[in-house]
Amino acid sequence: MHHHDKKEIWRRSERWLIAQTLFILPLSALLLKIFGFKRSYVALGRLLSFADSFRSSPEQKLSEAQRIAKIVSTVNHLHSPYIFSCLPESFTLCYLLRRRKIAAELCIGVRTTTGPFESHAWVEYNYVVLNDIENIADIYAPFNLGAIIIG
Repeated sequence: MHHHDKKEIWRRSERWLIAQTLFILPLSALLLKIFGFKRSYVALGRLLSFADSFRSSPEQKLSEAQRIAKIVSTVNHLHSPYIFSCLPESFTLCYLLRRRKIAAELCIGVRTTTGPFESHAWVEYNYVVLNDIENIADIYAPFNLGAIIIG
């Protein structure tokens, strides 16, 4: 395979990711609005398992996950007619990664130190933050989503 062919395939996969993101972002926002967080989160789990594929190494998966996170964020902030909040963006990223058998985890954190109650969403793979600053969990205390779903 020539270097040129590889570049073309990469560009094509990039375009497909951009198209998927433009479609899934508003869809995620809509589903979250209609069904609420809990039901949407359960649906995400039922739809796509947490299972990691064994085809590639965790390092390869992490760099692929970081590449996809960058695309999703860029699409949301630069190419979308509307900038979606952290939750639909993280939902979209989580969906795209799990579709690729990358066991991404949706994280929700809260903080009250600054006065009003605030919540924030981000995605992690193997405890590495993909779509936010790496110490986001120090700012927003993450809570156990598993407990919410069972409770």
